[in-house]
Amino acid sequence: PQNSVIFIHSSHDILAQGPLCQAVWNLRDSFKANRSTLVLMTPGCKVPELLKYDLVKIVEPLPSAEEIGKIFDSICSQVGLTESLERKQAAIERTRGILTGFAVEQALALSISKSGLDLQELSAQRRAFISQTDGLEIRTDTSTFADVAGYDAIKKRISQEINCKNPPDVILWLDEVREMLAAANGLDGTTRDQLGHWQCWLQDKLNSNQFTGIILAGFPGTCKSLISASTRNEAKCECLRVDFGAQKSKFVGESEQKARQVTRTVDAIGSRILCLATCNGLEGIPAPFLSRFTGGTYFFDLATEQERDAIWLLKRAKFGILDTDLEPESTGWTGRDIHECCRNASRLGLTLLQAARGLTPFCRTNRADIETMRKEATVKGWLSASTGEIYVQPSVATGRKLG
Repeated sequence: PQNSVIFIHSSHDILAQGPLCQAVWNLRDSFKANRSTLVLMTPGCKVPELLKYDLVKIVEPLPSAEEIGKIFDSICSQVGLTESLERKQAAIERTRGILTGFAVEQALALSISKSGLDLQELSAQRRAFISQTDGLEIRTDTSTFADVAGYDAIKKRISQEINCKNPPDVILWLDEVREMLAAANGLDGTTRDQLGHWQCWLQDKLNSNQFTGIILAGFPGTCKSLISASTRNEAKCECLRVDFGAQKSKFVGESEQKARQVTRTVDAIGSRILCLATCNGLEGIPAPFLSRFTGGTYFFDLATEQERDAIWLLKRAKFGILDTDLEPESTGWTGRDIHECCRNASRLGLTLLQAARGLTPFCRTNRADIETMRKEATVKGWLSASTGEIYVQPSVATGRKLG
């Protein structure tokens, strides 16, 4: 009929099928003649090439603070509750990251009763909604930098960022970026989709002057993840961990759509972003992606003797190891190796020397990889996570013994 508006729900199912997509395209001229409009409603999809220049894309805006406030007032009115302006503002803050007004209403309704607003329940509801986003996790770690022995330079660098004039209001942790974005033998289609979106988004954030990206590269077990997770409590803001693998899909365009959903959620939670990318090396990661991380690349070498002493002290206290229990020779050990030695000694009722016999330290089985990565860090001028100076590979004469 003329002058009609037709809505199609879940249109992503239609657009994913060639014949149905062609059928939609065939409607163009007839709808134009009849002054009719076709509205395709979808949670998100990649527009097919056939329709790229015939559709107008309208994205539902995020719920504004004013809209959330009205929802809050409405629910309070329904239960006969009067809350202070401060509590209302706290509720608005704790719904950031929930992407639709209906979802905000659901979260608030489950957190408000006649006895008042339960902020802890509201936070739990928000975590539950955000956890439905593939590849995104809200961290709830309780650790701080006091739980990390050694690597003082990177802790100082991050502390400078979170105590600056405009501190971050969200920590974005991109975990194991090398494993997900390495370009060895070329990127597959889904990884290219992800990479393209992330590069554009990171560049936009960099241009906004409210983004700092720092790369934490080094051997497994050298506290990169612990430092990233601990930044949450140091900065007193949300820490979001991104898993690139969970965003991949076999369907065309869906990986990019999942990546868009992740970045849209990040945008909803905060605008000033401190991004920490952890990896075991940078080989194969495309240069345009790395160029967005202008805050420096910090190399986590094997712990020095002084750092190992501090780690032993920390882990002894954590697992209740007596001072009289002798430590094994641990040159070349990582923090994870020392942690496992103390943990096994505690839970198995062994001495540290006995527990060490059942361990295979990283340095024992990865000698070639250690030297290769140290050389890469030296050639590329990475910064030492321990000293903050440009890293220099130890010479053979003065190098550390690796077990």
